[in-house]
Amino acid sequence: MPLAQKLDMNKNPSPLLSTVEQHLDKHLQVVLNSLPVAISWARISDARILFTNRKFTELFGYDVRDFQTIPEWVDKTYPNPEQRAEADANWYKYLGNPTSEDFEIDQVEVDVLCKDGKIKTTIHGGVILAELGWALATFVDISSRKKDEQLIRSLAEEDPLTNLANRRSFDTYLAREISASIDSHSPLHLLLLDLDHFKEVNDTLGHQAGDELLKEVAVRLKASVRSSDIVARLGGDEFGIILKNAVNYETVGRICTNIIEAVAKPFKISGKYINIGISIGASSMLDNTTSAGSLFAAADKALYKTKEEGRGHWNRYTKAMG
Repeated sequence: MPLAQKLDMNKNPSPLLSTVEQHLDKHLQVVLNSLPVAISWARISDARILFTNRKFTELFGYDVRDFQTIPEWVDKTYPNPEQRAEADANWYKYLGNPTSEDFEIDQVEVDVLCKDGKIKTTIHGGVILAELGWALATFVDISSRKKDEQLIRSLAEEDPLTNLANRRSFDTYLAREISASIDSHSPLHLLLLDLDHFKEVNDTLGHQAGDELLKEVAVRLKASVRSSDIVARLGGDEFGIILKNAVNYETVGRICTNIIEAVAKPFKISGKYINIGISIGASSMLDNTTSAGSLFAAADKALYKTKEEGRGHWNRYTKAMG
């Protein structure tokens, strides 16, 4: 039977809530309103929300008058469909079903759409109090913690100067993409790139100008590849790019040419125009290189050949390179 129908059948026929529900013990209200945890409770028989404490209103902006029932609260304030389904699984089986046992509801992470339009992330749990006929819910705000976690993850995975992936995260991406390429039989190519004459910029204009140049190079690299490709700064003036689903060497060549032409255009750094170039070495899983180590080694050999030939262009690894 649908929950709405089941709840309707169990509704208290009286338009008035019981005296106990209308006039909660004042001492209990004082205690609940002083807690640093957002609390609400509802009547099990019809899922009607009876009470929300002060912290609940401070956190979300709502009070007990804003929602009639638990399903209405979930439908209107849980923007994540998976979390709505989780609420269904955790809570709805008790609503409209008299029970003689107390049950603890497992704590889960829930995003809540607040009255002011902001979304707050909470840890949400609760208990079913059989004797009282109540479903008691708790919410603890972890929005700041989530932001801190995202910041820490960003610092661990991104190069702070260019905001590209760093070497550590690039290695993780490469291992993941190699595995996906093997499973799906899709092509995968690796590019290793070195800036030409970058040391001269540092020596003549200083490291601050060098840093500004690296930032600008990062922007041009991102603009020269597809949105699905992964660009990283591996260290110094070295970059790496993972080309996913670049079907053949012609596609790889076109992308390399785009990069070379983009970097060859003058950069305006500290009021001066600077010209540099870029050298590229490419390797591919099409050549039966199926590990990160072998792909790096092959691309590095191709990059060495490019530099040996005079820089400013690209080579792909061939078996003749040894």
